[in-house]
Amino acid sequence: MKLKEQIANFFTLMNLVCGVGALLTIADLRTAGLFVLAGAVFDLLDGLVARALKITSEIGKQLDSLSDMVTFGVVPGLIANQLMSGYGVGFVAILIPVFSAIRLGKFNIDARQSKDFIGLPTPANALFWASLGIIVFDADSGSPILSSSYESSRMFDLFLNLMHDHRFLVLVVLITSALLVAPFRLMGFKFDNAGWKGNELKIILLIISLILVIILRFMAIPIILLLYILFSIIHFYILNKHEVQS
Repeated sequence: MKLKEQIANFFTLMNLVCGVGALLTIADLRTAGLFVLAGAVFDLLDGLVARALKITSEIGKQLDSLSDMVTFGVVPGLIANQLMSGYGVGFVAILIPVFSAIRLGKFNIDARQSKDFIGLPTPANALFWASLGIIVFDADSGSPILSSSYESSRMFDLFLNLMHDHRFLVLVVLITSALLVAPFRLMGFKFDNAGWKGNELKIILLIISLILVIILRFMAIPIILLLYILFSIIHFYILNKHEVQS
């Protein structure tokens, strides 16, 4: 195996290491969530390095899927289970790794997903659940890390009430699991060019996401996920219907 292939595989395996780290610390949802965030960074670097070095290898593809299954499939399922522990409905969380496996399997054999996605990407779903775990853990533990700007707000209180409502959490598990395998297109972030034209919605979404993260930190992630889906609907089903039809 060539050395440059090993470089890309290193980042892939670091994603796996982060996934295992999350599994080992799952009782501490903040630490587990941060491992998922780190895994997402390594997953992004893996793809960037592979494209920069023009690497394509079957072993790299398999390692990527296996690593993603742990970090972005099993771990978010356990985070959801932890959030629902004590309510007797935690078993529903098994749907997340099951549908994540289906999602990853479909992605590997679907040539249409080279630039964009069909169904919610597993890293996006994992980041969503990781953010929920971090926020709830910080709130329940009285962590000073929480920003006072939203700690005492009505919206934040409503959010925490929903996070402690097992019926709402079951609904969220069902919705996110369905989104993983839903037959609708979502934007990828592989830019064909560095210009504004053709990348307008992607650039706007990235700018809005950066602003939200600065202001809301982890609370921004669920909002960004909703915006990502909304912008994708606008891009494919309103502005570019011909792409969906083709």
